[in-house]
Amino acid sequence: MFDLNKTNIRDLRDAIRANWVSFPSQVPTFPKEDRPDLQRKLAQLYFVLGWNVGAIGLRYGLTPQRVRKILGAWKHAAVKALYVQSLPAAKIMSCQIVVSQLPHPVMTITPGIIPQLVHGAA
Repeated sequence: MFDLNKTNIRDLRDAIRANWVSFPSQVPTFPKEDRPDLQRKLAQLYFVLGWNVGAIGLRYGLTPQRVRKILGAWKHAAVKALYVQSLPAAKIMSCQIVVSQLPHPVMTITPGIIPQLVHGAA
């Protein structure tokens, strides 16, 4: 596990998308933080859908720096309120998907790692 308070938003997005970190299904807003009217939308686009800060900025008329600032403030508040938490290592598992029966190649998928084709595995 890693310290979510010290993690930048890009690394946090990668961890969320790899299911190493929890993310609330109902994205909260924090009225005392910057731009509560946009927080939910920006957090969903960036952390869940993988949009970059430039594209988000174009959509909402903000500079990429401003988007990063809003997302950083949201991340800090969400971690503090325990909406975003590291998942225990035991819950992070790899899985295998059988691709074909002959000669039994198996694709191993591990969160955050590109799948690799493994021949001869059962």
